[in-house]
Amino acid sequence: MSLRLSPSKLADYENCPRLYEIKHVLKVRQRETSANLPFGSAAHTAFEASVRAHHAGEPDKLNVEDVFNKAWKAEILRTKLIKYSSRWDEQSLLATGRAIVTRFHQLWPKFGLTPLVDDQNVPQLEIMLSCEIEPGVQLRGKLDFIGYDKMGRLAVVDFKTPASATPEGFSDLDDQLTAYQLLVLHNTEMLGVSDVARLGFLECLKRKVSTSGRGKGPEVRAPDLVPARSEEDLAAFVEKVKFNAQCIREGRFYRRPRMAYNTPCGLCDFQELCRTGEAENAASERFGFAPSNVEDTEPDTPAVAVNGDGGGWFVI
Repeated sequence: MSLRLSPSKLADYENCPRLYEIKHVLKVRQRETSANLPFGSAAHTAFEASVRAHHAGEPDKLNVEDVFNKAWKAEILRTKLIKYSSRWDEQSLLATGRAIVTRFHQLWPKFGLTPLVDDQNVPQLEIMLSCEIEPGVQLRGKLDFIGYDKMGRLAVVDFKTPASATPEGFSDLDDQLTAYQLLVLHNTEMLGVSDVARLGFLECLKRKVSTSGRGKGPEVRAPDLVPARSEEDLAAFVEKVKFNAQCIREGRFYRRPRMAYNTPCGLCDFQELCRTGEAENAASERFGFAPSNVEDTEPDTPAVAVNGDGGGWFVI
């Protein structure tokens, strides 16, 4: 059976193997979904619609705020239980989302990006690609945008809706972008391209819309594109994926709390389950397996509650 990995799963394992085990092997989730997830999904739906409308030469026919609103409602119906942080409520988040997608739609022509199209002139957006890292290990990822910059160079751009900007220089190091370049290179014939020249993020900063005229408010930044990875960089990334895959298949799911001054545990949704072992016990009792004997082969299986109506966790 194939072990299917993605940039986010690899990041989970490198951040904390125990986190990976709880999320992707035991498949434990919180009953409440962070509002950041439906927000990002709705924004991406609007971004995609905007790029398609511009490519068709009909940007004025698109009500991008309406696209965002409908996508948000669909996400809310799908996820049902939404958790808002202390800084946000639904109305403030929706106002920010509408402001971001409107600004994105206005600025897109200035970014100088042209989407890759198929033989029917349809932009290839939100494409799911995969490649085999080694026998039994598959890397998968959904790429927001593949296209060309104003110099005609093939670029892979990831749309982000973070609360703050990515640190300067991070685009040169980010594993997600490295993975996306690798995925394109393994699918050049299908895509009809030869090589990737540029990588980067297009960041839409999720700040509250100011009601007093103070503060910066939401911001859509021009894409920060950097040179594509070298062959040596790609080879090093592949070796890292192979190593992590081996550790996962061997059941190496140790905790990684690091030191008190830089621990990620305080931000982890599964801190209590990690400490008490409740997730492992619940999954083992219901399904009769030990975590180290399970591979992450079915990441999209339906959710199944395991601990009653009053609990905050379920296993999928």
